[in-house]
Amino acid sequence: MTEREFYISVIPELAELIVLLKDVAPEEKEEIKQETLNNCKDRPQVLKIMEKCWMVIDTQLQEMHAN
Repeated sequence: MTEREFYISVIPELAELIVLLKDVAPEEKEEIKQETLNNCKDRPQVLKIMEKCWMVIDTQLQEMHAN
């Protein structure tokens, strides 16, 4: 599976996570984000993918709160 195929396959899960996180306090969201990234730190390829996923999540949450 290519990286692109992986991202396409996780879109539903990312969308669900974004919806769940929209009502979470910013501090709690940041804690979840840091835990997720810390759990991947020993696997550089996974960490890179998770960082990209969190860029999407953060951007979407910012847009949701701006509207």
